Amino acid sequence: MKVIDEFEKHYKSENTIWWYTRESCFYRMVNKTLRVQDFDMLFTLSFFISDIAEQIKNNLILRDLLTNQITHLNIDIKNTTENRFKIGPEIFPKILSLCKNLTVLNFCDMFPERNFVVSLTDFSWNHCIPSTLIKLRIQLSTLADCLHLLDGPFVCLSTLIITVTFTFHTTEYKNPTKIPKLKYFSLTALNRVEDYDDLIVPLLRRMINLEELKLYLSVDRSYSNYIDGIQLYDQFLIYMTQLKNFTFYIKTEISFMDDIKFELQSNEEIQHSFIGRGYPLVASYVNSNPFALDGACYIYSLPYDFEYFKVDNSFQGGAFHKVRQLTMVERIPFEDRLFQLISQDFPFLEILHVCNCWPQEGN
Repeated sequence: MKVIDEFEKHYKSENTIWWYTRESCFYRMVNKTLRVQDFDMLFTLSFFISDIAEQIKNNLILRDLLTNQITHLNIDIKNTTENRFKIGPEIFPKILSLCKNLTVLNFCDMFPERNFVVSLTDFSWNHCIPSTLIKLRIQLSTLADCLHLLDGPFVCLSTLIITVTFTFHTTEYKNPTKIPKLKYFSLTALNRVEDYDDLIVPLLRRMINLEELKLYLSVDRSYSNYIDGIQLYDQFLIYMTQLKNFTFYIKTEISFMDDIKFELQSNEEIQHSFIGRGYPLVASYVNSNPFALDGACYIYSLPYDFEYFKVDNSFQGGAFHKVRQLTMVERIPFEDRLFQLISQDFPFLEILHVCNCWPQEGN
């Protein structure tokens, strides 16, 4: 009890790391609990502190712990942290070079609501030693950061989970080098993607030994068709001969300019495109806007496995127990039917975004 009292009386957030080290009260408390003299079994460490860069630089006990012992590491950086845009690019490569035994790393993707993003495009991998990482989860700024990350020294990486916050148009990128070690890849793009055909498709073709693939994408296209089962198969799935599970949500928005328009696929044609190619159960719906030269198509695997979802008036309902954030987007007034479906089909919804140009008539 004396040890616990010491912890309660003297703990300060800026000394978080100190409580995890062997000279601290916390370390002695663990020793007492396990009745051992020297406890060296701390393999997982989580950072929730604002001065992480300073701690890594000056705390010798922490540096020794990271270098020789830690195999699993979780790092969270608050969006309010001073110089937060510099901390991520500074800390990430430093962690890779310092942690000699690190196999699992979650870098700034523990709490998606933080919206803390890391940009790596200005960082060079030239002097980095090969990483021991097997699993990496990270929240990046752009698709360019995703591509640059995969050029890094990750010779052992088999699981990669990426959330991309911004999707600015990226300069042309070509790297035909295959990524044979990767077995699991998840890409979530929180905003619209314009470079699907030029960047994402070539990237996926490089992952020839994938066993699991998860994609959450909203794709903007001009003068093209909706993404359907035939396109997905022909563009990259045909190259993934080891693939066992493909989970996806893909929204395609088509725009036409200068009154040039051609006929887009119907929902029946979209559904038919998934037949006979080994897909899981797939739901879809199509919204052809009568007031503009454009259209939108939604395709997603079932059961639905993402925490995000987007709907418009064409939504047909379903079971979405994992969805926590819903976005409603429509140019014409929302229908009462849509609100009824949402109240029934999204029982665990936490955040609702509504974007609508016109109010309902009579309301």
